[in-house]
Amino acid sequence: MMTFIERIVVLKNPKGSIIRLYIDHDGKQLFSIQRSNDINGRTSHFFNKKLWYSRYHVNLILDRQIAQYEEKGYDVIEEFTLDPQPIVHDQFRFDNHALQNNKSMMKISHNAIPLSIEASFQHLSIIDMRYKKPVVNAEIWTLFERVSHMINFIPFKCTAIYEPDDQRFVMLTTNYRSQPKPSAGYKLKSLLKRASSVMKFCEFECQPVTAKTEGVLAHFEQHILTFHYAGWQVANLIVERIKPSRCTYNLYSFKNEAHCLIDTMELNIDHDQHALFLLNIANNKVAQAVYVQRSERTKAISEIPFVNAIVPRNNAMTDVADFSSEFICI
Repeated sequence: MMTFIERIVVLKNPKGSIIRLYIDHDGKQLFSIQRSNDINGRTSHFFNKKLWYSRYHVNLILDRQIAQYEEKGYDVIEEFTLDPQPIVHDQFRFDNHALQNNKSMMKISHNAIPLSIEASFQHLSIIDMRYKKPVVNAEIWTLFERVSHMINFIPFKCTAIYEPDDQRFVMLTTNYRSQPKPSAGYKLKSLLKRASSVMKFCEFECQPVTAKTEGVLAHFEQHILTFHYAGWQVANLIVERIKPSRCTYNLYSFKNEAHCLIDTMELNIDHDQHALFLLNIANNKVAQAVYVQRSERTKAISEIPFVNAIVPRNNAMTDVADFSSEFICI
């Protein structure tokens, strides 16, 4: 169950021990008070099952607990309350139109993953914005699970780009849903650096591009993150799993009136299907392919006669079409 944070209070004593208290509620009428300790560098979390039905009453109980800790030598060092402002959710889209001169963009790899991350004390969601599905990368989950268990953690929602090739994490927006805004030690970037010594963390840095700029580019404006694959071709392909125990799929197009294998790749999908892809074709071969979305079985399969197909696929004929000049903006 998704819960919300009403108030967070952090206390510290002269020995360096830290107590974090916070009010948790279900968005309706149930409230609880939760506690985390950081003593001698070790963080422990305690789940309190006791519930209250009154916001006034639960805040009164929290104030009493704070007073008890102050009597033991603790001082309040941070206090956050829930930010009532609604959060604007960032969106994602693919685009393979020609580039515009002097538009500010950032170079990325074709394997880059746009992430929407939402973390609270008992909830963690990491969504691949391209497909609106949880990411399958275990390193990302481990990283943010570590962050959410730190004593300096406060709930947040962020949009980022993850580069799996060089383990680079690019921050776009971060909303902490709290007032006041967190100081340096509580900010997400600080916690990420403490949680991982392997990943590189950086800001979204853009530079002007021209219509002839090559490669995959990212643009973020008005809460819309766009991955530009300028010059890449749209293709509707047949996608078939190689083995039931693996997530590796064969991609088939048409060549000379026969199904032909043009590429093999790992995909986070559950079934064989027809799907739209963006293809980067070089020297009559598919250099890179990016899955866009599932397509209808009635949509014609792409014919790519100039691509060097690897192996023909024995199957019945299907409707054929040429999508090579088609543009996409999804």
